[in-house]
Order: sequence, then C-alpha cells, then structure tokens
Amino acid sequence: GLATPDPATHLYNGRAGYTMGKLDLTCYINNIFNNTPALSKYQANNTTGYNLLSYTTFRPRTIGVTANYSF
Repeated sequence: GLATPDPATHLYNGRAGYTMGKLDLTCYINNIFNNTPALSKYQANNTTGYNLLSYTTFRPRTIGVTANYSF
C-alpha cells in the first residue's frame, strides 16, 4: 500500500451546561463545521488490476442534549 501524510485538520466541538437544583442539562455540538477531510489514505493493489483507495474521516456533525437528575 501507499502511505501518505494526513493533511492539517481542524475539529471544533462545543458544550454548554446549566444546573438548576437537582437537574443538570448539557447541550453539545461535535464537529461544528462538519469537516470531513480524507484521512489515513491507503491504496491496496489487488490481482484484478484495480487499485482500491480507502480513507477515514471525522464523524459527521452531531448535536445532542443530555439531562441528569439527582435523587
């Protein structure tokens, strides 16, 4: 396989929380700008004459809320 260095990347995540009494709420956004760089490039040569390229990348933008209540 052919190994190449990964490009420079930027991954931004955000998290904010609020506590009211026994309730704790947290909102989050992971990969705010939805960056999907081609990382960990690998080229596999096979016997059929085709070259297979594969990459990994960041998870897509994820937005969520968590809530915890203490008893």
